[in-house]
Amino acid sequence: MFAKMVLCATMVITLAAGCAGSSISGRIQGRLAPATQLAPVECGACKPEWERAQLWLIKHSAHKLQTTTDVVLRTHAPGNFDTSYGFTVTKEPVGGSMGGYRIVLATACGSLLQRCDPTPSDVQRAFYHYLATGRDLLEGAGALGSIR
Repeated sequence: MFAKMVLCATMVITLAAGCAGSSISGRIQGRLAPATQLAPVECGACKPEWERAQLWLIKHSAHKLQTTTDVVLRTHAPGNFDTSYGFTVTKEPVGGSMGGYRIVLATACGSLLQRCDPTPSDVQRAFYHYLATGRDLLEGAGALGSIR
């Protein structure tokens, strides 16, 4: 009986270590090296940036777009035990004489028990880098068609 308990405990520890080592954040850190911006993107008319925001959500969200307007992009919300993200992107006017807008990404993890992977800051870095440069750092990153 004791041997079975030790074997089961060893299997659980091995599985947990394997899962921890295979996190998406861990696998994409090298890809995210050029992405340093965690702040919202500011732009003039923001037409290309807004189009990029919509395309990025379509490519990387596990959920379909629910709302698409000139100022809000929102995916469906994840369920309570879903370890994927729901996203809301807003285009907010920036005060001052220059005018222009600020594009802001908000994330919501559905899981009440587990953290979403990659981290919210990694998701923001990838998103804002794509908006600013047009270069998608997550493209071709294996199973990262959607962020989970």
